[in-house]
Amino acid sequence: MAKELSEILKFDDWLHEEFSRLSERLTPVLIESKAPITSFSLMGLLATINSIKLGMYDLIEKCDTHLYVVKILHRSLIEQFLRFQYLFSRFIIENNDEVGIEYRKYSRISEVLAYVNASAVAYSMVGKTTEEIVLKKLKKDFPELSISRKELESITNRWKHRSIIKYLNANAKLAQPGGAYILNLIPEYAELSSFVHGGTSAEESYNHSMSEGSLKEQMLSEAEEACRVAALTKGMLLIVATKFAPEFQEDLDLVMNKLLQFSCT
Repeated sequence: MAKELSEILKFDDWLHEEFSRLSERLTPVLIESKAPITSFSLMGLLATINSIKLGMYDLIEKCDTHLYVVKILHRSLIEQFLRFQYLFSRFIIENNDEVGIEYRKYSRISEVLAYVNASAVAYSMVGKTTEEIVLKKLKKDFPELSISRKELESITNRWKHRSIIKYLNANAKLAQPGGAYILNLIPEYAELSSFVHGGTSAEESYNHSMSEGSLKEQMLSEAEEACRVAALTKGMLLIVATKFAPEFQEDLDLVMNKLLQFSCT
């Protein structure tokens, strides 16, 4: 049975206020730590996950028939949570800033690769491989990155969704509290692909929900899961903070206990 939206928003508002109170102490600790780039990347993904969650809330409050769009946003939420979890897990295991540095490189690579694949650039460079074209554009647009062809291939492979999922699956027990939870979201991530790409199974699923009158219940379930995902990212960010400043342990315990209560009621 899904929670009422008022219950979800009550917990979410509490967590927002708690984090607003913490941010003045939390942000300097993370940015001035031994892993500033990883911390900055985690905070960036936390912010975008929170933004997607708020967009879902708005649609859910307005109309039950927005379920299709909410599911598209939900898929994007899970995708970004996968990246957040991967950054978090590798930091916990490796205990350095390498994963954050690599993520910033990957972001540049993926943007350039998308541009090359979607433009006439590739066609204008006859005899050149995609990797060569991407490296040339990276060197022109972001000379400070200095990425070799070998590193380009290595980074691209590690940040593919199937590679991230494989890594998280192998290290779920070492990357709590989100490690086990993310494994439950992976099948859902795959199923939601049909909504993003306009598949017939998404159309059939939506029509079935409408005909059986379950749109509202599904919308509330989407809101609850978005709230839980966003809360987990905050908890995991506090875990990172405790590595640099143990005094955040009390704040971490409070947030995780409240999340447990929310999940169990």
